[in-house]
Amino acid sequence: MEIGIQLYSVRNYMHNVDEIKSTLAKARECGYTCVETAGYAGLDVVTFNNLLKEADLKAVSMHIGLERVNDEDVLPALCEELEVFGATECCVPGIPWEYYRHTKAGYLAFAEIMEEAAVELAKKGINLSYHNHCHEFEPAATSCGERFIFDSTKQLKMQLDIGHCYAARENPTEWLNRYNDRITTVHYKDTLFDENYKRRDVAICEGEVDWVSATNAIKRSPCKYIIVEHEEFNRDVWDICKTSCDNIKNLLK
Repeated sequence: MEIGIQLYSVRNYMHNVDEIKSTLAKARECGYTCVETAGYAGLDVVTFNNLLKEADLKAVSMHIGLERVNDEDVLPALCEELEVFGATECCVPGIPWEYYRHTKAGYLAFAEIMEEAAVELAKKGINLSYHNHCHEFEPAATSCGERFIFDSTKQLKMQLDIGHCYAARENPTEWLNRYNDRITTVHYKDTLFDENYKRRDVAICEGEVDWVSATNAIKRSPCKYIIVEHEEFNRDVWDICKTSCDNIKNLLK
């Protein structure tokens, strides 16, 4: 199992080629061996991949918009980009409001689109996942969005964002166990609530998430990549990124 970083975490340090080179090099120095993309910082896919190679990194997954999978005519372009990276994972990290609106019908309509794309991509050896935020765990009809999405699909994979799941007052390990056979990538994000009950993101193992339990569940799954994502930093960016990577390595021992 490899440890990667979601490049959205360091998007503020990727404004030009020199910054991108420096940022990728620092990510490698932190111990990460791979990345998940969130766009290519204004570059084309081949140029971006070359920069990854220079830093001894590889892209193993891509975060993409729903528009890239909701029409069979656009899937070939996505497959071509994944082929450049040699990657077999892609993930939609959110539901457009017009689809869900906190209703069962909306979540099911979204799930149908995702499942159709997942089936087509699987024929090419590509996994399509959905990445949650917090709202998917809010009550909707008789259940919640996350259950509607994954109970109504079979091929679609789950990229559980553990930090968001915990912030929604859910137990991440229970979700990891429930859909254990559908996890090929996972997002590690730690969270704590301050004295004013405001959510804060912190380095892995410095927050409130039970990482031993969650990681044990991941070890039982077919997960190939643990991907770290930080949305804010309470101290030096690279200190936090390295601390997170080091702590995950210890968890995996």
